[in-house]
Amino acid sequence: MELPVEPAEETQKRKPVGNYVKEKGSEWVEWLQTKRIELNAMTTPQFIDWLDTGMRRGGNGKLIPPQVVMLGYVEQAVKERVGQLERERILREAGFEERVETAFQRLRPIVRRETRGLVRYVSSSLVEAPTDSWRAPLDRIADTMTQGGERAEGD
Repeated sequence: MELPVEPAEETQKRKPVGNYVKEKGSEWVEWLQTKRIELNAMTTPQFIDWLDTGMRRGGNGKLIPPQVVMLGYVEQAVKERVGQLERERILREAGFEERVETAFQRLRPIVRRETRGLVRYVSSSLVEAPTDSWRAPLDRIADTMTQGGERAEGD
C-alpha cells in the first residue's frame, strides 16, 4: 500500500505480535519491534478496502478468537451465573424480600408525613440546581430517610 513507515516507540520489553504475523516469519516480528505504520495514513477508501479484505480472510466477516480466549470467556460467564444463582439463593433463604417489606412498612408512615409539599420542595430545589432532574431532590429525601439502616431495620 506504500504507506509511510514510522519508528516505533523503543522499549526494553518486546511487543507481542499476533500468530498471523509469526506465520509470516521472524523478520516480520523483528520489523514490528522497531517500526509501525499508522492506519490513519490511509485514505478512507483504502482503509475500508483493507478492512473488508481482512474480514473476508477471517471467514464470514466474524472474528473467532483462539481457544484460550474463548475458554476464559466461558469460565467467566459460568462464574458470573453461579454467583448470581448463589446470591439469589442466599437472599431467598435469608428472607430478604420479606425483610425489605417489613422495614419499608415501618418507614411508610414517616415517608407519608415527611413528604407533604413535594411539588413545592422539588420546584425550589430545581431553582437552586436547574440542571438536576426532578428525581434528584426526591432521591435526597429517600437517602435521608434511610441513612443508618437501623431506622429501617427497627433494631
